Amino acid sequence: MDQVIDDYKKKNRQLCEAVENLAQMAASEFLLDAAIRFKLGRAPPSESLTDSNSVAKRPGPLSLNGSAIHSVARA
Repeated sequence: MDQVIDDYKKKNRQLCEAVENLAQMAASEFLLDAAIRFKLGRAPPSESLTDSNSVAKRPGPLSLNGSAIHSVARA
């Protein structure tokens, strides 16, 4: 019975670590996207929904797909 409990605790720790890693990767991707949009003069997605935000009204590139964003980040 102790082995079953130890296995459960180990799997639970692994799952928690995986969730933490996933959250960290998502946060990194969000920050990278926001930094690139700022560098290109575009508002982050949350600000672009606000009409009163002057940054959101600033024109920027019309289309940026994921590969274009990452190529700009490498430059």
